[in-house]
Amino acid sequence: MILVLFVAAVTLAVYRLVRRRLTTGAASGVAVGALGLQLFGLWVMAELTFANMG
Repeated sequence: MILVLFVAAVTLAVYRLVRRRLTTGAASGVAVGALGLQLFGLWVMAELTFANMG
């Protein structure tokens, strides 16, 4: 649950930071990109964790 809140907080922070400099559409795109990178990072961590269990 804490990871979900952290991912949401970082995504919102990226959106708000970029929104100040760019348009809403561009900020949304950057926020979705940041969310994708975070989810990819979580997936890699999960894969490495499960690989070390065997």
